[in-house]
Amino acid sequence: ERYGYRVGVIDVIVQHLLTSDKVRIRCKELIKKVAVYKNKLAIQLTNRILIYELNEADSMTYRIHSMIHMEVDCNLLVVTGKHVVLCMESKLQSITFEGVVEREWVLESLIRYVKVIGGATAREGLLVALTSGQVLLIYIDNPFPITILKHSLPVRCLDMSSKRRKIAIVDDENNCSVFDVKSKELLYQEPNANSVAWNTQNED
Repeated sequence: ERYGYRVGVIDVIVQHLLTSDKVRIRCKELIKKVAVYKNKLAIQLTNRILIYELNEADSMTYRIHSMIHMEVDCNLLVVTGKHVVLCMESKLQSITFEGVVEREWVLESLIRYVKVIGGATAREGLLVALTSGQVLLIYIDNPFPITILKHSLPVRCLDMSSKRRKIAIVDDENNCSVFDVKSKELLYQEPNANSVAWNTQNED
């Protein structure tokens, strides 16, 4: 929550939101995608993915952690503690920072949105929204997706509360709907929403 990321054609700028300090990561070539998770930053270039790690001693210094040499055309990219996850239409592919394809999930319809919701390192959970309206929970170390709920419309954006008791989704009609994860009960709705995010510390 403390950092903002902005992508130029060949640079990534990281800004500390509390102090306004900035650092520029120069890549010297076209940046295709950027993903961040905790102290990891992934930058996809034309033929490789760069993984940076935040220096614990200096909150505004990133060092190169590893480099994955691969040319891939993906719709979405997320990073976790030890993996990069690529989304290609209806398929997710988990790749270690060493470039090993560890696991794949082929889903029933196109993937619309992927959100890392935390967990133990190398066992993080991914919230996945499909154009079919289905919402899945996928753990990095598990080949079997778990269905959280089935919405009547394609899901554009989603997030889960800090204690994983509630899930909020934004659909193609711009409605934000909040559900109880266990009972699947609709708790409330808000119209005219574009995106949604839960506070990571406050359950409400």
